[in-house]
Amino acid sequence: MTMTPTFGRSTEPQFHAAPAPFVPTPVYVEPAPARDWADTLVALLFSPQGRISRRQYRLSRIGFAALWFAVAYLIGQARSDSLAAMTTHSGLALALAEIAVVVIVAVIGLTISVVLSIKRWHDLGKSGWWALSGFAPVIGWLWQMIHCNFMTGTPGANAYGDDPQI
Repeated sequence: MTMTPTFGRSTEPQFHAAPAPFVPTPVYVEPAPARDWADTLVALLFSPQGRISRRQYRLSRIGFAALWFAVAYLIGQARSDSLAAMTTHSGLALALAEIAVVVIVAVIGLTISVVLSIKRWHDLGKSGWWALSGFAPVIGWLWQMIHCNFMTGTPGANAYGDDPQI
């Protein structure tokens, strides 16, 4: 450390440390968002954690219904083309492929439906197990439709997360 003399009021010299050499400070880099839109969509549709508002619930249901009808339409178009070829082995393979697509889409659809219902029940301050009420014939479905579509969620944070505020 280099010392340079400076003289003040006293008769004795005072020594101060020379300024430190320049050290660059680290540059702040904005952190990347935790999730991009695809991760957010997957979390919305397949993760039962958290809450969704009535608006998110309705829009998700409408979007999924539109997707379901599009898949059903495409399968119907493929079926009309394959009816003539149903007597051959390729026609049978096509029919089995159609059944496989329907089963896969139905399982995915049921999963999404239950997850959306769980998140909506969470917003209402209730356990996700209430989502199973939708499986009860007529009354359960009607009960769930009324509560999830028309009841206001818990204001502010609750045990299941922050208020979705949308």
